[in-house]
Amino acid sequence: MLHSTAMLKRELVDYGGDSLLPPAQEVIDLFNQYNIQRIRIYDRDPAPLQAGGGSSIELVLGVPDIDIPNLASSQYNGFKTM
Repeated sequence: MLHSTAMLKRELVDYGGDSLLPPAQEVIDLFNQYNIQRIRIYDRDPAPLQAGGGSSIELVLGVPDIDIPNLASSQYNGFKTM
């Protein structure tokens, strides 16, 4: 689902979890065109990370609640998940 949420005069766009979304590079290009500064992704697909590399867009990675204890248990678990 791709939608925009106003957050204290800042834009955050959610990206991920839907196969009907445009390719990540196309989304990054649109973000740059419309000066959208933040993206939240919901899966471990590397395409949004690679597409956004070198841009000034901030990234928030969402994880399922069930994964949080494992990620929080050690820095290694966080890195190997990515």
